[in-house]
Amino acid sequence: MPSSLLFPLLMILAMFFWGAGWTALKILTESVSVDILTFWRFLLMSLSFIPILFFFRQPLILPKKGI
Repeated sequence: MPSSLLFPLLMILAMFFWGAGWTALKILTESVSVDILTFWRFLLMSLSFIPILFFFRQPLILPKKGI
C-alpha cells in the first residue's frame, strides 16, 4: 500500500472507533454506574497502551514524586 494512502485510511479508522466508542458509551451510561464505567474505560485504555510501549521500545517509568 502506498504511504500516501496509509495516513488517510488510518485517520478514517480512528474516526470510526472514536464515533463507535462515543455511541457505545452513551448507551452504557443508561445501564451502568458512572464509577464502574470510568474504571473499565481507564483499564482498557491502559491495557491497550502497553503494546504501543513495546512497539516503540519505551520503558514505563513512573517517578516517585508523581506517585
